[in-house]
Amino acid sequence: MPWSVPSFWFAPFLALVILSQAPIPAARAQPATPRVVDAPTVGPAVPPAVQNELAALVAELDQLYDAAKLHDGLPKAKYALTLAEQKHGTADLRLVAFLRRLGEFHQGLGQFRDAEAHYLRAVKIGDTPPASRGPLASGSLEVGLLLNSLAGLYQTLGRHSEAEPLYVKVLAIFEQLKDKANTAVALRDNAEMYRAQGRFAAAEPLYRRSLSIVTELKDDGEMAILLNDFAGWHRDQARYAEAEALHKRARQLFEKTVGVDHPDFANATNDLAETYRAQGRFNEAEPLYLQALKTIEQQHGADHPGASMIRNNLGELFRALGRFSEAETHFTAAVSNFEKMAVLPQQDLATTLSNLANLFRGQGRYIDAERLYARALAIREQVFGDTHLDLAGTLSDRAGNYMLQGRYTEAEPHLVRALLIIEKIVGPTHPFTKTVLLHIATLSDRLGRPADGSGFRARAAAIVGWEVADVPVLFATNRARTASGQSFVFGSDEKIDTADIAFGRATIRAPKTEVLNRATREAQALGRPSKAVGRQTNEAALRVQRIDVSPDKGSSLLAEARDRLSRATRFPRQAIIYVHGYNNSFDDTTRRAAMISYDLDFDGLIATFAWPARSGVTAYLGDRDRAATAAPFLLEMLETFGTSLPDVRVHIIGHSTGAEVIVNALERLADRSASGPRVKLGEVIFAHADVNTSRLAAMMPSVRKLGVILTSYSSKADWAMSASGWARRDGARVGGAPVYLAGVDAIDISGLGGTFALNHNVFVQNPAVFGDMARLMAAGERPVSKRTPQVISKTTPKGLHWEFRKAAN
Repeated sequence: MPWSVPSFWFAPFLALVILSQAPIPAARAQPATPRVVDAPTVGPAVPPAVQNELAALVAELDQLYDAAKLHDGLPKAKYALTLAEQKHGTADLRLVAFLRRLGEFHQGLGQFRDAEAHYLRAVKIGDTPPASRGPLASGSLEVGLLLNSLAGLYQTLGRHSEAEPLYVKVLAIFEQLKDKANTAVALRDNAEMYRAQGRFAAAEPLYRRSLSIVTELKDDGEMAILLNDFAGWHRDQARYAEAEALHKRARQLFEKTVGVDHPDFANATNDLAETYRAQGRFNEAEPLYLQALKTIEQQHGADHPGASMIRNNLGELFRALGRFSEAETHFTAAVSNFEKMAVLPQQDLATTLSNLANLFRGQGRYIDAERLYARALAIREQVFGDTHLDLAGTLSDRAGNYMLQGRYTEAEPHLVRALLIIEKIVGPTHPFTKTVLLHIATLSDRLGRPADGSGFRARAAAIVGWEVADVPVLFATNRARTASGQSFVFGSDEKIDTADIAFGRATIRAPKTEVLNRATREAQALGRPSKAVGRQTNEAALRVQRIDVSPDKGSSLLAEARDRLSRATRFPRQAIIYVHGYNNSFDDTTRRAAMISYDLDFDGLIATFAWPARSGVTAYLGDRDRAATAAPFLLEMLETFGTSLPDVRVHIIGHSTGAEVIVNALERLADRSASGPRVKLGEVIFAHADVNTSRLAAMMPSVRKLGVILTSYSSKADWAMSASGWARRDGARVGGAPVYLAGVDAIDISGLGGTFALNHNVFVQNPAVFGDMARLMAAGERPVSKRTPQVISKTTPKGLHWEFRKAAN
């Protein structure tokens, strides 16, 4: 079994509530020392009898550790070290593994001073010549294991500046050794370190890389830890639906791998309770907290730091329920336990002090609260520096204490500082930001600045809570618009002059049903949206909340987009422009673009070009002319993106007749300049393209000149393509069958549609196609079967195409 420290640490809440009882972010779990594969611990110089005894001890310690029987294992770990010292001396390299293991037992029991002493002794032995020639040679597995344990200790103690370089070195060692199992653990631990510092954007790609490796290795034990940690990352950012689904999946895996009486299961149970509490689901949270506390106390004792953090969490729950005496009992017990520790996790103490201060504030004990706030703030500034969500929480809470005493001028700098921190970390439209904006609005009123207060309330009103999700979609259009009050409606009348192009932003809202649906799918896909199966987001459930037309041809909107793109981690420096098909209204296309963005969890820039398509057979026949008229406008949009976002890869997705618009625009783009395009193109994707095959063949030299490969999803079961061929009588359609052209990846999705369906929207209705499209844009991986195994190659007399197996889902 892999060697590990159980992941039973429970970390602080972020309290952003001042005068209201708004939900607060839940706790972040402290990192577990990784489940790693050990290096050999004894060498051939040891006599066989002693070697057998040491080997038996190591095996027994593995079993005790994996079962979380740390009290039973500690004396045996001490004896193993003593035996090794007797046989090898006190400075032999073979002691390093025994020192590391003993340190891990101490660390798991919260005996941090002893743990650090053993780790540092091991490091000193390894640094003593001729260590460079032994098992602790730079880059060896044993040095990676040792440094990882030491880094985990420093992170637990909030000594992040010491932990970070060690974690980075550990990851480099395991990657160089091509040790996939330990690399996955190191990635997770690095991600947890960044998460603990509030560096969420830096953490995410590491979580996802670790997920890919662990999925490949089929390691359910590591997957459980990883999903639980990744769930905490979601919860820290108020993405409670995703967090809940991932925590539940993690608990299922823990129950399967270690059982319900193990601290790892207790950790996931506590974290699920945290997610419930953050949503105000107190009745569901309480029994889970009590279950987790019972397990930790049975395994490690009531004074264990993990038990103390659960008591802190129970205190927060009881405070929210108005059960103040119970809350104070749990808070004070936790503080007392932390302060008794020889070396204590400072950030956990700060969290409990701040939460106890909140309790005192609610009881009118302002002087007691102030003393605790000051102490918590000093700790958090020392641990986190100037920027962390927990620091913002303490600033915000202390400001609330000042406000309740009428000390408004003292409160203001605290709230302003808290707002700046939160906006820097999670952005200006996050639910956490909304909470602080409302507090500043109240403060402005008290300071006699009602106009400022109204402004802050207006900003807060535009921010939605966790139950729904707002997706911003930039648009460009040559549709004519009519104004009604402050809202704009774009119809099907067309503009001819490109000077009349309209840029703007549509805000599309996904209701709670769709938020929960996506969260469930992501959990089933182990945190990777592009692997998700099940129902896609229902476009019909999405609502256009707001349409804003840009007065400056999109310049200000694209400036805002640069800020969003700077925080993108899943699709860094990437944008999508979606071009709709026939019989789509302006609202239809913005909803479809939002759906694509939301289901991909696309954190780049999503945009749509809305050309004036119409409905009806007669109108359909004339829409080819409209597609030609719209092409210069799409070209204008592309070049505007290229000018404002020169380093951003712009993917283009065209559905149905929208592909005709793209064909025309790309030809013009290729002819614009001998020096190449003025926009950095990514993937060009056609889905059910209503384009004549001969027409596509004629324009492919232009596409190849632009340096892009075209991906075409087609279906022989697409009845709309059959109808188009009949109505236009100008030949086969690209979307109706694979095409065999240089520069085109033709993918047949005929087997993925329904028997009695039109099959004209399979690309956004079947998760298999949607996932392939996501992986294509994320990395441009080819051939198709490499990125999507359920796709197989088909060689015909006409050439090669790709085909989804019918059983794909």
